[in-house]
Amino acid sequence: MRTSDIENAGTDASVQIKIYGALRKSEPIRLTKSLTHKNKFERNNADKFQVKEEFFGEIGKIKIGHDNTATNPSWHLAEVVIECKELGTRWYFPCDRWLAKDQDDGQTEVRLRCQRVEEGLNGSDLFTS
Repeated sequence: MRTSDIENAGTDASVQIKIYGALRKSEPIRLTKSLTHKNKFERNNADKFQVKEEFFGEIGKIKIGHDNTATNPSWHLAEVVIECKELGTRWYFPCDRWLAKDQDDGQTEVRLRCQRVEEGLNGSDLFTS
């Protein structure tokens, strides 16, 4: 997932995602350890997370948000990309909005629909940008 490249876009809040697939949906998954950055969800960072979950099937939508805690909880999320190495498939979820009590509509979570799918990839970790 990628945090936008705008002033104060990063967050220190706790972020979680829920995945809705054709076969099943996940419980909320807390994204705690980025594989790419020690300080996750910072401005213009693409953070990668590995999540071990049962197979979802085709992913149609996600719900992503934060708990509005920490000193700077507001977050401007650019996009989420989910990759499944078993399928060699990548799903794209553009966001380009604030998840913040003090910005836009005041919501700290959003439901996103898949906008594009790429297949035939060599595979990698589940979440990436």
